[in-house]
Amino acid sequence: MISIKQQSSSSSSSSSSSSSSSEEYTKGSSDKVASFAVKCLTRNKRQYGIIGEVYHSSSVLKVTMRNITRPSKPVVCFVSRMVTPHKLRTTLEAGWDCKDYQVAAEVETGWFAKRPAVQFKATHKRLPVVVTTFVQQITTLIPGAAYMMGYSYKIQRNPSQEVTLVIALTDPRSYAVIMRTPTVTIYAEDCMIPFTLPIGDASQPSKLWDVPSVILASQNGVCKVESQKITTFTGQNFDKRLPPDCFMTLLQDCTCDKKFMVLIKYESNNANNMLIKITIAGSEITLKNRNGKNIVEIDGSLIPLARLPVRHEEFAVKSVHNSEIVISSLFGIQELIYTGRSVQVTVTPAIGYTCGLCEVYGGNAEKLRTPSGYSAKDLESFAHSWLVPDACGGESVAACKLKHTTRRLEKPIRIGEEDMQCVSNLPVLSCKEKCTPTTTTQVSSGFHCLSAGATMPTELVTLASKSEDLVSLVEAHVTCNCAEEQCEA
Repeated sequence: MISIKQQSSSSSSSSSSSSSSSEEYTKGSSDKVASFAVKCLTRNKRQYGIIGEVYHSSSVLKVTMRNITRPSKPVVCFVSRMVTPHKLRTTLEAGWDCKDYQVAAEVETGWFAKRPAVQFKATHKRLPVVVTTFVQQITTLIPGAAYMMGYSYKIQRNPSQEVTLVIALTDPRSYAVIMRTPTVTIYAEDCMIPFTLPIGDASQPSKLWDVPSVILASQNGVCKVESQKITTFTGQNFDKRLPPDCFMTLLQDCTCDKKFMVLIKYESNNANNMLIKITIAGSEITLKNRNGKNIVEIDGSLIPLARLPVRHEEFAVKSVHNSEIVISSLFGIQELIYTGRSVQVTVTPAIGYTCGLCEVYGGNAEKLRTPSGYSAKDLESFAHSWLVPDACGGESVAACKLKHTTRRLEKPIRIGEEDMQCVSNLPVLSCKEKCTPTTTTQVSSGFHCLSAGATMPTELVTLASKSEDLVSLVEAHVTCNCAEEQCEA
């Protein structure tokens, strides 16, 4: 038998809780909130139509309709009642005094085989003959439709006036389904969901009114940066040391529109706090931390925290307890939370297609996508690819001492009977001129090879489109020591 249960510590407590909940959600009178009438007048001046009334309370919605020519009794009665926070029951009755026909439907959240589930149930006591005949015809088609969809089914006698559908999550990306009609039971397991749904707290099912928001929230992407640890939209973690004093693209619009960009920089002369620069709707927002205090600048002008929130047509900036700066945008950035030592970005599907250190959101599952559109070989080369060399500026902000360059293998490679010279397809971080590396790391890179003595291409764009002939480790620079301040872009 199919049943959906609310989890509890004992059967007696469950029964008591259900009873008290029912009383709580059904007591109280309903207030009339609206009335309406639909009338028509025939050529012989006879009047036809209905008059209706709508009643509403905290947990009940009622609609009654009466025939305008015989208004003493209702002919349609609709009642939707929130029985408990997990169960909604709706009835539709029709006929004189609403006694001729009746259809009821229930929606309930709970547990099925210890899995979070939702149950839909439709019952009827009396239906017009034409409706009953139509339903019976549809029912005979169900086994064939189930077979074509790959579902299993079993012909069996079930309650004659009831249809039940149970959908239970088996894991965040799949579900099981059981449907029972008067003559057949249909079931299937491991049905795939095109997105991820949270399993949630196993001690309490979701309330009905929370289900839409839970589903919508599950489609949001969350990217976190805490100190040097980054958790991407795909849940991938990496905590390799990122280059200091260089802007890196945390998140950007990867469509042709380029509606926004979020850059992050670790400031070596400021306890490695983060500096965030956001370009959105033609404005530039800078978030930084000085002496333990957060600072907000919009288009170069300092905005005291006391003047927040600030609202723009396309974005809003507010302060929370003076310890967090929160930015939201109509472009799909639900919130960006900045503390100085961390930043968290939550985006909605409205943001479209994005990329950056947070990885791809809204497009195909491209792992470790670089700015050129190619996939990096490892996490470090992926992170390095999003570095944005910048010029030095005020407030004694150190210049970025790194740039992207090609890298040649020092020794020729012999392929077959021929010596080959090889150069990296994708850029590798190197110190700028007049700088020497102080910290390095090994990254994997693809190489394009030509015969020794041939003219090798040097343009990064050209090399990215060339064939990848081998993969090798290469030394990438992370920090540098320069003889003089480096200010070129």
